[in-house]
Amino acid sequence: MKMNETDTILIIEDDRSINKLLERFLATEGFRVLKSFNGRDGMEQFYKHKPDLVISDINMPYMNGFEVCKEIKSKEEFRLIPVILLTSRDDNQSKIIGIEAGADDFIVKPVNRFLLSARIKSLIKSKKLNEKLDNSWSLLFSLAKIIEAKDNYTEKHTIRVAQLAQELGQELGLSEEEKNTLIKGGVLHDIGKVGIPDKILTKKGKLTAAEYEIMKKHTEIGYEICQGLNSLREISAIIYSHHEKYDGSGYPQGLEKDEIPLLAQIISITDVYDALRSDRSYRKSYSLDQTLEIINRERGKSFNPALVDLFLGKVVNTG
Repeated sequence: MKMNETDTILIIEDDRSINKLLERFLATEGFRVLKSFNGRDGMEQFYKHKPDLVISDINMPYMNGFEVCKEIKSKEEFRLIPVILLTSRDDNQSKIIGIEAGADDFIVKPVNRFLLSARIKSLIKSKKLNEKLDNSWSLLFSLAKIIEAKDNYTEKHTIRVAQLAQELGQELGLSEEEKNTLIKGGVLHDIGKVGIPDKILTKKGKLTAAEYEIMKKHTEIGYEICQGLNSLREISAIIYSHHEKYDGSGYPQGLEKDEIPLLAQIISITDVYDALRSDRSYRKSYSLDQTLEIINRERGKSFNPALVDLFLGKVVNTG
């Protein structure tokens, strides 16, 4: 099976015979092939053409394969471009250095063309999938900003919630993956409001009981949006449960205590804190002392007491 002919591969290999063999083979596989004979020139071609995948020898003049890989992976815009390193020796030390540089795969010379073909196709497929996932996140992030733009009072609220949640997660000793999930969950916790009528979202003053019931649906709408995207399923529980309360009086399920996912509990307290500290259409912001009093009053009611203590003691600057 041939890949799309527009897929471009950059070969950086100082051995001209190997370079030529790789070029011929990859061309027959349907790829557009670029080639270079040293790392420095290879990076110039990389920046000029932005290939879909890079195959680089390790030992080369001017700039070795580890340095090539490290430079590519250090750039946010290129981090998804796969890099395969070619090596003459199948040794652990080279692999460790390559992994630290961000290499996606290693192939030992002499190159088995069938293995190389399989690896390339797999890596390019993964790259394209990850690009789609990144685009999904970018789209929802843009939607979140659009929702906030409808109400001047909530501008940048989600960013602040995400930052506070990440700080609380740090104090809790959460993993990097969990903290990244908190950041995404903080930014997108109200994404379901995209399905709530503008007349309710932007209403000046408190909502009626009927309007409030409609507003509460944003947790379910947001959950459905993120459940439909594999890359965001891990935050769907945050979106669904961030209005649950520790005593079971929240919505949509009436969960209590440890039934509420921990990450949702974290977003809940940071969401309320920032809302209290911000102006709203129907009230001015609460002072820091007033906010601390309200949150302390909700220990064991709206919020997990242990999280309240940690949040107020370690995250909030109480002077």
